[in-house]
Amino acid sequence: NTKKRISATYLGNAQSTLLYGGGEVKGVGGAFGGNVFVPCLQTDRDDDGLHAQVRHQLGHIFGACLRRFDMERNTPQWIYEGAAHWLCRTQSRLEDRAIFCGNETKAIARSGKGWLGKLQSACQTKGHRPFSEVMLISVQSKMDFAAHMQAWSYFEFGVAYERDKFVHAVRAIKDHMEARQAFMENYDWTPENFDECWRQWVLNVK
Repeated sequence: NTKKRISATYLGNAQSTLLYGGGEVKGVGGAFGGNVFVPCLQTDRDDDGLHAQVRHQLGHIFGACLRRFDMERNTPQWIYEGAAHWLCRTQSRLEDRAIFCGNETKAIARSGKGWLGKLQSACQTKGHRPFSEVMLISVQSKMDFAAHMQAWSYFEFGVAYERDKFVHAVRAIKDHMEARQAFMENYDWTPENFDECWRQWVLNVK
């Protein structure tokens, strides 16, 4: 179909939907920049679905580009996925939308509804995965449903509380700083401190 033809021509692979990072240009004749994505109304079903896909893919790109362009591959999954979920769901009509990318593994098929309630239940019993564990996930196949929800909520929390510190910490990680050091230097928090403050925020947010 048209989507596959466009992806094959401009992304080099008919199955690809996204080329991110602002790095090496792979477009035909070098005519396109390093950030390209190919949404499709037939795949995404309606205008809201298409809009959600666009915002999700832009979130991936923003997360990938939050640093110098020569380092686009240094993208921890909680940043790559969290930025995409966050940007998509910030619009009220899309707040229950969840898009899960497959890449090297089969995409998760779960609902986007009730994420805050699910996280609150997990945080009440400390049944969530520690941030110190989630922040080390480097491949998408290790991102289970709970990790996706947490990655989204890290961005919700980070933007709502000490936004500048959060952005600087994420940028430092993208610039190859070890995550624990990035949080210590920008928050004066360990990942364990971040995890507990995030947990308390989840339990109290409305």
